[in-house]
Amino acid sequence: MNNDEKLKQNVITHKSSTISKKKKKSSKRLTQADIKKYSNGQIDHVILKIKAKERQYTIISVIAVLLITSFILLLSFSSVQKEEGRMVFEVENLEIQYQSHGQELSNIVSLVNLHPLSDKDGLKTEKYSFSVTNTGKKKSSYQVCIIDDIEMIELDECFQNLVDRKFVKYSVDGKNIFRLTENEEDCIIADDLDPNKTKKYQLNFFISEEFTKIKNSHFHAKIVVKKINKVAQ
Repeated sequence: MNNDEKLKQNVITHKSSTISKKKKKSSKRLTQADIKKYSNGQIDHVILKIKAKERQYTIISVIAVLLITSFILLLSFSSVQKEEGRMVFEVENLEIQYQSHGQELSNIVSLVNLHPLSDKDGLKTEKYSFSVTNTGKKKSSYQVCIIDDIEMIELDECFQNLVDRKFVKYSVDGKNIFRLTENEEDCIIADDLDPNKTKKYQLNFFISEEFTKIKNSHFHAKIVVKKINKVAQ
């Protein structure tokens, strides 16, 4: 085979290779003719499969977001554990358990539908019960304070109908009866607790007999335990 014949053969081979590549590329493209080959039922089936996949991915994404959100909330509220009939708060090494009080827990003081009471009758009202446990290794000091429940007051829109705190009486463990002051916060108990020891408290709250503006009057407060970090001498 002479040089001219070899050159012609190379040109023919190159053209054949180029045509073959073009055919492969064109075979990968979905043309209008290809679509026409399929029936409407087949096309609908393909579309349904695509939509099913999209729904599957959406459901998986939503579940993942919910799991992450739940985990974050669990971490955020790790210091508060709710159980049936009680709520547990942790303030450093102090564990405070509030027992149920009617439809609420004993950390919420909500006096509505008021009836002024004598001291004798006031001590018969349902008690707000809670306990404080020292889970640490050292003796701890703390205070029990009564503070205005601003959130409930705002929710109830009763700013104009609040009972003056001086008309609210309270008793600790049914022993002595005192009045709240006009301050937004009254610390009514100051106590110490040895390691691994627990103290229980019962409080009564009622409206004194001197209070006469009964209609639509409310009193909303919270019982809060605060740890006292004493400075070393």
